[in-house]
Amino acid sequence: MKLRILAFVAVMAMSVINPVNAKYFSAKKLLSECETESSINRAICNGYLAGANDVHELQTGLEKGTICIPAGASIERLRTIFVKFANDNPEDSHLDAASVVITAFSEAFPCE
Repeated sequence: MKLRILAFVAVMAMSVINPVNAKYFSAKKLLSECETESSINRAICNGYLAGANDVHELQTGLEKGTICIPAGASIERLRTIFVKFANDNPEDSHLDAASVVITAFSEAFPCE
């Protein structure tokens, strides 16, 4: 529940900060939010990552998805995975953040 509230706050913060481009949050912008020491920016990062995973789970429903994150995986672990993937793949920095997050998570946690 706490994570969902954090995701909601992050989405609201992104739309207030830049309402025109809120839909098009690039991987480069998300990476900068994730690598900062600012607690507000880190909350935006964590909320975005949690939200992207939640949306993926909703879209796949009960069907086997492309991401199988183990129960108990922390948001910090997800952040670490995204940051490493984004830094290892700078050619993807112009892409929308959601697609890069999903790719990073599907490589780190493939379903068997």
